[in-house]
Amino acid sequence: MITVTGDTGLAVTAADLEGQLHSQLEGAISVGKKYPFAFGYPWSSSDTVSHGAGLSVMASEYDSLTGTTTFADQAQGWMDNVLGANPWGASFRRR
Repeated sequence: MITVTGDTGLAVTAADLEGQLHSQLEGAISVGKKYPFAFGYPWSSSDTVSHGAGLSVMASEYDSLTGTTTFADQAQGWMDNVLGANPWGASFRRR
């Protein structure tokens, strides 16, 4: 659970933030189940690589903020996919 001390002045609570992150990650996992390579964003939609990298970072941050490993496998899988563990065997990192 995300811990916040004092009044942050934010319009959302720590619980709201945690819930939204969890919901978005679960949504990406659901999307991945619809495609043969289990990627959390359709390869045919816009900038897939940046979305995959973003999902990986979001999953890692969620786990860090909550002190869990809930999305550790997905975070690693999404980053692996961007870096070459994909149907084409191609890394999409910039050199």
